[in-house]
This record gives sequence, C-alpha cells and structure tokens, in this order.
Amino acid sequence: MHKPRIAACAAATALAFGAAACGGGSTSSNSGSSGAHASAAYNVGVTGIVNKSSATAHGTLRLEQSSDLQSTDPGNTYFGADWNMLRLYTRSLVTFAEGPGPVKLVPDLATDLGTMSTDGLTWTFHLVKGATYTDGSPITAQDVAYGIERSNWGQDVLPNGPTYFKQLLTDTTNYQGPYKDKNPADHPSGIETPDGGTIVFHLVKPFADFDDVLTLPSTAPVPRAKDTGATYYEHVLSSGAYTFDSYAVGKELDLSASPNFNAASDPLHLHVARAARIVDKVDVSAQTVDQDLMHGGTDVDQGGVGVQTATQSQVLGNAKLKAEADDPITGLLTYLTINTKIKPFDNIDCRKAVEWAIDKAAVQTAFGGGIGGGDIATTVLPPTVPGYVQQDLYPTPGHTGDLAKARAEIATCKAAEHVTDITTQMGYYIDQPKDKPVADVVQQNLAAIGITVTEDGFKYSQLSIKAGSQSYVTQNNEALFITAWAADFPSGYGFLDQIVTPDGIKSTGESNYSELEDPAIDSLMATALKTTDPDARNALYAQIDQQALKDAALVPMIDSRALMLRPPNVTNAYVEQAYGMYDFQALGVQ
Repeated sequence: MHKPRIAACAAATALAFGAAACGGGSTSSNSGSSGAHASAAYNVGVTGIVNKSSATAHGTLRLEQSSDLQSTDPGNTYFGADWNMLRLYTRSLVTFAEGPGPVKLVPDLATDLGTMSTDGLTWTFHLVKGATYTDGSPITAQDVAYGIERSNWGQDVLPNGPTYFKQLLTDTTNYQGPYKDKNPADHPSGIETPDGGTIVFHLVKPFADFDDVLTLPSTAPVPRAKDTGATYYEHVLSSGAYTFDSYAVGKELDLSASPNFNAASDPLHLHVARAARIVDKVDVSAQTVDQDLMHGGTDVDQGGVGVQTATQSQVLGNAKLKAEADDPITGLLTYLTINTKIKPFDNIDCRKAVEWAIDKAAVQTAFGGGIGGGDIATTVLPPTVPGYVQQDLYPTPGHTGDLAKARAEIATCKAAEHVTDITTQMGYYIDQPKDKPVADVVQQNLAAIGITVTEDGFKYSQLSIKAGSQSYVTQNNEALFITAWAADFPSGYGFLDQIVTPDGIKSTGESNYSELEDPAIDSLMATALKTTDPDARNALYAQIDQQALKDAALVPMIDSRALMLRPPNVTNAYVEQAYGMYDFQALGVQ
C-alpha cells in the first residue's frame, strides 16, 4: 500500500499503507505474547515488551497525530495507522498474535485460519461462539459477509479501502453492491453464509495466501441494519474491546473500555482493554506531537512515523529520551521506478545504467541517515516481509554507484536505440519532505552518465492524475518516479503483486509504475499462489524479487526506519511488525 512518510499509510500504502502492513505471514515464527519483558533501553521495544503489565481498564491512553484519520470506518480506509487503530474497536476474521518479532497470523473472530479445499478454490471459516457487539447483540457470519460486501462492492459510497475480495472472489450475479442493490438477499456468489456461524469463500483461482487477506479491516462485521453508508464513520458499532464513543473530524476520536465484550469469545486474549479510555487528538502539528511526547503531554504518536528530523538529535543526545526510543524498520520501501514502456527505457541496457548509477549512500544521507531515515535497500522485499533474501544484483563499493558500468550500459543502449541524448522527467512528492533531496541526488547521478532529468514535484493527493495516470506519464515522458510502498497484508504477494505484475497496471490509479510485464514473474506468482508449503512459497517470492531486479524495473533505495518514542508511563509497548509501529491494542498506562 502507499504509505506517506508524513502521515499514516494509504497504500499503500501504501501502505498503506500501509496498510499499511508488512510482516511474517501465517508461517513465520513469532515470540507472540511470550516476548521478553524488557527494561527501558534504546531499541528494546523492537524485540521485547517494555513495561509489561497485566493491569486492565486503567487510566487514559493519549494519542496524537499530525494528520486526521482517513476514516474510522473499517471498510473505507487504506491508511496503515488507521488499521492499527481499528483493532481497538473492531475484530477481523484473522489477525496478528500479540508480541514483537516476525508476524504470526492467528484466528480472531474465526476459530482457526480456515480450511482450504483440495483444489484451492474454496475456503471455509467458522466463527467463535459468544462474540458480541458493544451493545450486547451477537455477531453473525452474515455481518462479516456484509462488511466485506459494502467495502469491496460498495465503492460508489466507500471509495478508499482495498478491494482484494472483489478481485479474488467469484461473482456470477453481477452484484452492484448494497448501496445500489437494496435487496438483502442479493450478494456476490463468492460469499456464502449457510448459517450464522459459518462463512464460505469461493475463489476465481487458487490462492494459498488467502488467510492473510482475512486480516484486512474490511472483514470486521457490520450489521446491515446499522450501516449508514457514507456516515457510518461517525459512530461505528464496536465489536472489539473498546466502545466507539465519538469522533469529531479534525479534532478527536474517543474510545472507552466496552462493558459487553465477551472475553470467552477471545481465547487468545487478543482484545484486552488495558486503558479505561483512549483519546486520539488529530491534526496536531508534528512539532507539537514531538514536544508532547518528550514532556509528558501525550503517550503515543498515532501516525507511527517517528519524530521529526529536527527532534532526532534531541532524543539521541539525551540518555533518558534515547532509552525511551525505538528505531525499527517499518516495512516501507522507498524506491525509484523505471517505466519499461517509455523509450529508450524500454531497452534494458538503459535501465541497467540507472541501476548502476545511483549513489545509494548519498540517497541515504539525503533521506535522513541511518537512524530515523533508513537502511540502504538492495532488494524489493523489505527484511520484515516473507520471501526476503539478502542479495544485491548491482553491488558497488560502499553502495556509492559504479559510473564506469553505468556509462558502458548507457553507451550500449544509445547505440541500439540510435540516440545521442536522453532526456526524461522524474516524479516525486512535494509534500514528502525527504523526497526532494533524494530527487536531487538521482538527478545528479543520472546527469553524470548523460541522462538529463527534469524534476516533476506534485502533492500525494495528485497521484492518480500524475504518476498514477498512464496518459500523463506518456504525454510528459515521465519514465522515472520516486515513491514508497508497504505490504497490504503480511506476505510476499501482499507486497509484490501490485508493483511488479500486470495487476498493478491501470490507465488510472496505477501502482506498477514500471509497467513491468514479465512472463517469468507472472509464472512464478501463479505457482506461488498454488503452493501450500509456506517455505516453498516464500522461496518463489524471493525469485520474483530477484527477477524484477534482473529486469531493472526499479531501484530499491531505502528500507525506512522511524525513531519513535514510548514515554515511561506507557505499558506493554512493543513494535508490531505488521504495521511498523507500536501495537495500539496492547498498550496501557501506569
């Protein structure tokens, strides 16, 4: 998912996300709730639980963020930080085990991770018994089905969320969604609810990662009778451990411990109200959030993006503050895309020239350095996503680039294409402060090998009419784009599919900005989706990663980090790899 670096993820979100979301998938090892109790020290929240406490429904947990929530509606958001918040007051069929370390999928509203048919086309889930909404009414399989239908087939009213179910499930009914088709009996053929405790999904093709998709917030139950469509965000009917009390757009979201949450329906103790109240103040300046975190004015940065660059030195230079900080890899890749359809970059030698030319060490410096900025990336998959294998197809001393190899490749390309000069345009986000200095580095690197680049800065909100529009890219010769991506859900497919396969190629709303179409990648992906052995499946994702770099379709530059603060009054603090930030539903206060 697209995941802006100054706000939460929109997917991706980037993510975003993201979901925003990345992590180890259903087969990864995980420390889970057994994560070691850790004393406050720098970076211990990445591998341990800081200030572990069993206290419940105590005090007020205060959050602040520099933007507003995209939506409080589980079916209408693509921001990873929103998805993290949603787990406080909603439940999905599948979720993530509590604890630091690689992500592990566990059942939530479902009794298990689902039963897949022999042909891989049908998945069946049974709901836990006794699950209720905050008003005490029972949660049914029909409610889960309706939540999926409204978010995936109701985008005429709820346009912001992902639509994987619409892509993956059969629909022979030409279902128009609940807001156009008011008949409660109508629904897509790919979802069946034979009784109140069973939901069955029929897929258009085998999909071994389907249980990962069930982590999406769109599987949160919504009773049809309570759905108010575009205004449902104003008062969501809670199914989690917290009651949705009120939400004032641009001001504040208020939650409180739910009096009717049935702990017996949550045998893994995934939903425990450790705070009596949660107050999330939005549209607070980033500088104010930093100051409040350092001086006791708030407990958590809800955006999860870390302190501002100007604040980093204050944190790292103060022993007390540094001991209250973590600097995790967030699962967000910043990279340069190379459009494989725009001449002369349809010639692989031109693209390889770009790969060799980029001085990633200079990019890292421009991005903010190793702390709070990120690690130099040499793969498409971040280290937190299944399928990641450390490799570097374009190694250079100190990651500073190799101009000799780059010039040799560009000379070969020019000769083949019968051109003497190469000019192009490069897009980047002007409202992502780190992107402009990175764009300047790339522009200088390519000038050194004879490629003239004009920078094209635009706002993130303009993505669909700029780099995400094929006509704009073609008309403006925009072969290059600096962007970022995070997984929609914790699997290699959740990260790779939309950026290196034809699934992400669209006339508008494009996410495969390289417009890469490689039969080898498509074949590997098709095999991966039919492969039930997780290790074998992850090995295929690693091959896809490598093949995309052999195609020189993109240049991975930075695996982002975020320097985050956890004040000493916060309990049960650890970094949830699925979102690359603190796990909000685990937090409490002393």
